[in-house]
Amino acid sequence: MDRRTAFKFHGLWDNLFYHGMFGWFYTYQPSVPNLNTQFSLTHLYPFTNSGTSFVEVGVYRGFGPEKIASNSSFYTSRADSVTSYQEKNFRDAPADTFVAYEAQYEGFNFSTNKYIWGVYADDLVNRLWTWENKDLGMGIALSGGEVNARGVEMRSRIIPSHQLKLDSTWHNWTESFMSQQGDFVRTCDEPDVVWSYNVKFDDYQLSGTIR
Repeated sequence: MDRRTAFKFHGLWDNLFYHGMFGWFYTYQPSVPNLNTQFSLTHLYPFTNSGTSFVEVGVYRGFGPEKIASNSSFYTSRADSVTSYQEKNFRDAPADTFVAYEAQYEGFNFSTNKYIWGVYADDLVNRLWTWENKDLGMGIALSGGEVNARGVEMRSRIIPSHQLKLDSTWHNWTESFMSQQGDFVRTCDEPDVVWSYNVKFDDYQLSGTIR
């Protein structure tokens, strides 16, 4: 199953391109009535080509192509203009705590003519996985949650620092930084999901069951 077919998305994204994303997400156990066919996830998602080329890292509960996650677990995925959707599923995430996630550009493979992206979850030294992507030298930054069916709970909480990487420097994703870059942020607000900021766009929470 391709996560891009998700029934509902709720989150935020900017307009310009960056070399990476970082965030601290809380590990919830969202209500997923049918773990074998449904999922709820929280993710970082740098993308280009209107979202068809991307690298993704986050935590999900429910269906995964390699693991049915009864406990929220790490995952990562990618797709580009020459390779269809691929996903890897990993160990359970530490429950009921904040966990660090990161996706960043790390070089170029001149043999394959693809950009190299490292993705990290919990451990920011050792990669969770390495992806190559034909199109993603830099990506529009997207952060939020997804579900793929009605009756599934969407829940996400991110705390500072929620960061964007520009060249080799990490910056807190704030209104001030957006203004400095001449950038702006858009949100997708589902009517069934309650969304609130403590600090735009560095500290937010969302929750609700999709009807």
